[in-house]
Amino acid sequence: VLRFKQGFGRLIRSKSDRGLVILCDGRVIHKRYGRYFLSSLPVRTHIRTSRSQILDKIDVWFDEEYQKELL
Repeated sequence: VLRFKQGFGRLIRSKSDRGLVILCDGRVIHKRYGRYFLSSLPVRTHIRTSRSQILDKIDVWFDEEYQKELL
């Protein structure tokens, strides 16, 4: 869990940084120890949904990032 958490520290280094992580390991949901991994995340946005809805959310996220770069 510690190494998992440290990986997020490398993704987000300042308040202006944004990152997107997709975790596709079912053990996080189906195994008892999975909750420790999820609770170690710095941001509490966990989405369990279909592949197509996840891809839609990723598109929206990238569109938001692109719009910020234009400003």
